[in-house]
Amino acid sequence: MSLVGTYYCAENKSTFTVTEANVSNGQGKGVIEIDKISIPVKIHYHFENNVGPITDLWFAGGKDDPNEYIGGAGRTNNQGFASIKLAGGYPTHTDTKTFQGEYKRK
Repeated sequence: MSLVGTYYCAENKSTFTVTEANVSNGQGKGVIEIDKISIPVKIHYHFENNVGPITDLWFAGGKDDPNEYIGGAGRTNNQGFASIKLAGGYPTHTDTKTFQGEYKRK
């Protein structure tokens, strides 16, 4: 099964959507929606021992005007990407905010 899909985290009411995932080079694209902001991200992932099921990934992205940026990392150890544990951070208008949680495939 592909990493492509929509994942929701009830803990922080956030959605991580993977729109593209290329297994041959580990590159992907998507969007994370958190605190009522939507930020496009680039994703890179790698299967442990080149076959999985454990998969590690990182994501980062941003958009200007307003300045909204995000970065983080994740790990899944289940066949079919039923869920991904993600953690990361992003700036707000007054501070920097962190997040973590289990994102389950919708």
